[in-house]
Amino acid sequence: MPYYVHPTGEDPADTARVCFPNSVQARAAKQSGEVVTFIANPVELDQWEARERHRFTDGTYIEVPWSDYQYDQSPDGGFGGFGGLRLRHFAHLSLKFAGQVAFTKSSEHGMLDRQTVMRPGRYLEQFFPDERVERRTKWIGIVSSLKSNLHIATTPDEIERVYIGGPESCMSHEQGDYACDEHPVRVYGNSDLAVAYCGAIDEANGRAIVWPAKKIHGRVYGSEAVMVALLEQAGYTRTHTETEWIGAKIRCLENDDGRYIMPYLDIADTIDITRIEGKRWCIVAGRNGAYNARNTDGRSGPRSSCGHCGTGIADDETLCESCLDNSCCCPDCDEPNWDDNSGGYCASCYESYSTCEHCDDVTHGDNTHYLDRQGITICDSCYAGICTCEVCEEPFLEAAYPARIRRHRTAELNGRVCYRCQETGASLCNACDTARAGGETCECETHDSVEQEEVVVCAS
Repeated sequence: MPYYVHPTGEDPADTARVCFPNSVQARAAKQSGEVVTFIANPVELDQWEARERHRFTDGTYIEVPWSDYQYDQSPDGGFGGFGGLRLRHFAHLSLKFAGQVAFTKSSEHGMLDRQTVMRPGRYLEQFFPDERVERRTKWIGIVSSLKSNLHIATTPDEIERVYIGGPESCMSHEQGDYACDEHPVRVYGNSDLAVAYCGAIDEANGRAIVWPAKKIHGRVYGSEAVMVALLEQAGYTRTHTETEWIGAKIRCLENDDGRYIMPYLDIADTIDITRIEGKRWCIVAGRNGAYNARNTDGRSGPRSSCGHCGTGIADDETLCESCLDNSCCCPDCDEPNWDDNSGGYCASCYESYSTCEHCDDVTHGDNTHYLDRQGITICDSCYAGICTCEVCEEPFLEAAYPARIRRHRTAELNGRVCYRCQETGASLCNACDTARAGGETCECETHDSVEQEEVVVCAS
């Protein structure tokens, strides 16, 4: 175990003035401008690394969750730069301090069999700075959970204590803050469900609703990483749908106002009330139960219904999530609507609207125009291109004529004479281009004939 005394910034192998078997002697001999550097030879490295590896195989060490990941301590990949080796710290769970990590900081410490103890968060921040936050958080939770124990509260009294003294939520207040005779979370006691927690019962660091018989748990409040690690170690899995909780029995307690005592359920929207072996129970029913379970005042009651499909919803809601997702907002009154053929307008507003029979746009009745000659209703936009028949003086829209009519239109009458007048023989005067009804004579033709008669009379 040589400790080299050499000039600062110089390679100890080339410029070392002297070496010693231990650091105390080396530091005592160090002069101004010199440093002490430890360099282990390959044999020494093999010896202490073999010792550390054996401690994992014989069960002395317990690996950390990231044991499969390798990393560098020094820029060139090795401890203290020796040999450019890519080595692990032999990191393991501390044997002396629960919830912390012990590791070999350097080759010198390895030779001395000295381990450094560090909190998992600090260790990961220092040696895994580029790892995803989610993964580091999970690892921290697993290690930290080792200094905690998972407890399961099953009685009404225990569960109430966990909620009041634990992580904050809408159900963690004192009983007097709710509109019920008992604290609402007491209904979990002595039922299919229970409350898992870590820490002291009156100062819980984390909690979650669990169904012990099915080994499932719901949302975690408080120290999520630690609680998730503890629950997983106990065989619990996180649920992702309400259906997994359907059928769980909760104690049925009637309030003095006739409603049922019920906390805000994270695990379901509604409950049913039923009798089993003569005893009345609240049954978790997903979204289709008879009673609402999403109130924060500690009481349940007949559920509110979705205004569109009738599905049970919370008292402060008007539509279920499915109907909201599939609805559109009425452009006129901002109310939701589900009629894809109405242009997004609700039934009430749609009565005041109509579809332009030329461009198919939906427009309010105040902005439409009826063309008697064509028997159609058009919008303001299309009306801007309107023509007035020079014969009957009625408005018409040339572009709105269907193809079967346009095939029979006389080209010179387009935009000047409506098709109905064309059918009755309307035409244009060859002399002055004036439109005239069928069978009528243009004024200019009548004037010419009168002048001719006058000329004949004078000649005679």
